[in-house]
Amino acid sequence: MSPNTQQSDIIQLRPILLKWWNARWWFALSVTVCFIAAFLFCKIRTEKYEIHASLLIEDKDKSSLNEISISDLLGNKGNVNDERFIIASHALMRETARQLGLERTHLVARDWTGKRHLYRDYPLDVVADEGIADTLRQSLEFKIKVAKDGDVKVKTYLNGDKISTVAADSLPIIVKTPCANFKIFATPDYRKGKPVSSTIIYEGYDAVAEDLMEDISIEPASKKTNVIKISMPTHDIDYARDIINTLVNRYNIRSISRRNEEGNRTIKFIDSRLELLTGDLAETEAEAESFKKNRNIADIAGEAEYQTLKKGKAEQALIEANTETEILKMALDFLSQPQNAYQLLPASFENKALQEAIDQYNKLILKHINLEKTARPGNRQLEMLSEQIDALRANITSSVSRAYQSSMVAVNQLKSEYESAQSKLGEIPSQERGFRDISRRQMVKEKLYLFLLQNREQTAMMLANATPKGIVIDEAFALKEPLTMKKRYIYLIALVIGLMIPPVVIAIKSLLRNKFSTLDELRSLTTLPILGEISLTRSTSPIVVYQGAQSSAAELFRQIRSHLQFIIQPKRGNVILITSTSSGEGKSFISVNLAATLALSGKKVMVVGADVRKPRLATYLSITEHRPGLTAYLANNHLTPADLIIPADDSRLFDVILSGAIPPNPAELLLSNRLDKLFEYLAGIYDYILIDSAPVGMVSDTFTLDRIAQATIYVLRANKTTFDDINFVNSLADEKRLTNIALVLNGTISKKGYGYGYSED
Repeated sequence: MSPNTQQSDIIQLRPILLKWWNARWWFALSVTVCFIAAFLFCKIRTEKYEIHASLLIEDKDKSSLNEISISDLLGNKGNVNDERFIIASHALMRETARQLGLERTHLVARDWTGKRHLYRDYPLDVVADEGIADTLRQSLEFKIKVAKDGDVKVKTYLNGDKISTVAADSLPIIVKTPCANFKIFATPDYRKGKPVSSTIIYEGYDAVAEDLMEDISIEPASKKTNVIKISMPTHDIDYARDIINTLVNRYNIRSISRRNEEGNRTIKFIDSRLELLTGDLAETEAEAESFKKNRNIADIAGEAEYQTLKKGKAEQALIEANTETEILKMALDFLSQPQNAYQLLPASFENKALQEAIDQYNKLILKHINLEKTARPGNRQLEMLSEQIDALRANITSSVSRAYQSSMVAVNQLKSEYESAQSKLGEIPSQERGFRDISRRQMVKEKLYLFLLQNREQTAMMLANATPKGIVIDEAFALKEPLTMKKRYIYLIALVIGLMIPPVVIAIKSLLRNKFSTLDELRSLTTLPILGEISLTRSTSPIVVYQGAQSSAAELFRQIRSHLQFIIQPKRGNVILITSTSSGEGKSFISVNLAATLALSGKKVMVVGADVRKPRLATYLSITEHRPGLTAYLANNHLTPADLIIPADDSRLFDVILSGAIPPNPAELLLSNRLDKLFEYLAGIYDYILIDSAPVGMVSDTFTLDRIAQATIYVLRANKTTFDDINFVNSLADEKRLTNIALVLNGTISKKGYGYGYSED
């Protein structure tokens, strides 16, 4: 890119602020409109609140520490998530919709703000045959209008398509649809004589349940708690509160019902088992009874103890009897031996009579022994004592013999008793084993019977004291602050938007436009010298510079006059070519007013109309004097330069040569040597010769005139000259197709400081 076309990358804040200041009325209008929109929005909108409820899920199935899993310790509440899905289930939502009658949605026109959803106190309602909402898969919309006189008109839509229009002179009214017949009637909240406009949407429970599932949020309060939070945004607090409370109630009813059903099934099972166990216990007890009867046993343990004791006693008695028998046998053997006839009898018997006889016998033996030591043979006393001893010994022998026989009988009897006890003790283990098997079966069935009885009572108590699994911590309540934005924030946003719209529009307009509007923008688009800018003026005269003029435009032309000396030498005969890219950019306006400005400085100035294809200078200056123009001079060798000049007058301070009639060959005429001679003549008379030429973007005539010019003033117009036009000017300078180009920007917006506060005409 040429250096002349390089643009500055530095953002100039002042031009931007100036644009905004110039558009201040647009800012005011934008803010006003936004405030009005915010006011209407606040009036029309319905406050939206969030309804909250919380539910504690009791885990009654876990009653001991052993049942706490690692997942519970880590905060994984699977049970809570299960219950959350149950609460959010389609079935519970459907039951809630059925209980609250949510298959009907009432939208009633209240005022100019439009229709509002009414959960209660609606004037009109609709009913259908029972069961329609259970199977309805389509949406029906009834638009109802009731006039003051009671006339009713109902338009029915099925899935958005109009299917019927029904009119009647009073309510109720029957509307027939492909789905069912619906009855529209007035509720107690309907006021006669007051017009009503209502829309009732009738949907199936399944569709309502789906909507509720989308609107209601059900989430665990945290990972380490058994609390579930339920929330729902709504414009109607009572509506959302009833939905959440009903949903929780249906969940608890369902959990109680499920527990009761489980309890009833448990009791039914226990009763059937108890009935079977009762028969089994009766059979087992009869078997035990028969077992004891057949074996003459009342108590096996007692019998074993008795037989053991009996055996012990029999054994002890047998030992004693054997001892006694042996003593009797020894005594009998002692008495039967002759050598022991007069010997002491060493025996001790429990039989007192026998023992007394033996004691008496032993006394007689001692007496005999003592007497025998002292008596002579044949001693009568000794003989009598011997006879007495013999008789007593015979008596004792007979008694001992009888006692021995009796003792033998007792020993045999004791042996029989001992053996009987021993035999019965041997039978006890097998009896005990058999009875223990019966007892074990009886004990198991008794324990099972008692266990079932205990569980039946516990189940019955559980049914009697059934409580919901979900404990309501907080019933549905509305948060204090609405979800919708507060009014002050809405107005603040309206203010911000109102202030942002004009800059955005200006920025978009700047991005989309291909034209520039300020001197600063022009400076950013080119490096060519700029003589100045001319602002728009309210004056209707083409010449705004005259003696004593104090307008901002006159002051700006004076500045251009001052800057002009920097591009040309202030000498006599300066020819300045004034052109533009296209017509309408103010080329002629700049030419005549710059000429007037130079004339006011004491210079002699000539303006030559060289736009031979579209001459307008005469009309522009309101010149009525008829003189030959430039084209006539170039075509007629008999004309002299003096014949062309229209001298200055009171309305203008400079001389003029008009372009004349439009020739058939303008380009060839401008190449004539007579043109050069004309300007040589004028250079000898005038200090400045301004050529009002044709636009260079339309014809090439201006390039032909460049040979006689010392400088070129290129006129640009704000909001008309395009960026491509600037690039075209830059290329002309780079290619040196025009001499000493300087720019003048015409048609800018008047700014404070122009004319130093002088009046603007």
